[in-house]
Amino acid sequence: MEQVKIPFFTRMKRAIFNPEEYSTFMLEKSGESIKYLLKFLIIFAIIVSIAYTYNFYQKGIGETELNLLRDYGFEESYIEQFQKTYEEINDTYLIIIMFIVNIISLYVAYTISNLLSTCIFGVFGLIIARICGMKIKFSQSFNLAVYAITLPSILLAIYMIANLLFGITVKYFAVAYDAITYIYIITSILMLRTDLIKQKIELAKIMKEQEKVREEMKEHDQEQKEKEEEKEEDNSKEEGEPEGNKA
Repeated sequence: MEQVKIPFFTRMKRAIFNPEEYSTFMLEKSGESIKYLLKFLIIFAIIVSIAYTYNFYQKGIGETELNLLRDYGFEESYIEQFQKTYEEINDTYLIIIMFIVNIISLYVAYTISNLLSTCIFGVFGLIIARICGMKIKFSQSFNLAVYAITLPSILLAIYMIANLLFGITVKYFAVAYDAITYIYIITSILMLRTDLIKQKIELAKIMKEQEKVREEMKEHDQEQKEKEEEKEEDNSKEEGEPEGNKA
């Protein structure tokens, strides 16, 4: 049976607002989940890169950046030349370069980071599933983890932008990120377990009804058989009476 293709933004919406839909995602091939993650991270990298580029454009090259070059061992002549080149270069050209560099660096870094973290969350999903008495494959748990990090990643992008532009910091944001992911995983597994229990109950009812129908059919067949036997006895009696009269 061919699987129905689910649009990217529909997947994102369901990942955030419909944990009960995770059972559908779990049955897909892991390639579909990875495609979703890569597309999601492209959007993530673009949005955060805009904030990074704007922040760089606003600040420019200051003493902090120049001191960083000195710490890395660059000679003073090179630093002066770098500062001079920066002041002479076209702003639009510089912005484009910085934007592209930010996108590439963020995309690569967060792709590696998220693939590793989803593997860890996938192992957590396996453990929770076993505790709940369910046997699922790691690929299914991995799919579950990919969609579970959707909302935390969106919150991370918002936090990074707020931190860059306004200096807002949240002390335990990393803990909150993990906690939200764990909640999504646990919730979706419990929902799946509830659905399986309901299916078992419905199946038991159907089997009970089928057994009842079989019993009724058996009784009906037995009644038909008894009627046929009675009819045969009556026919045999009717055939025997004329012979008795003749005698």
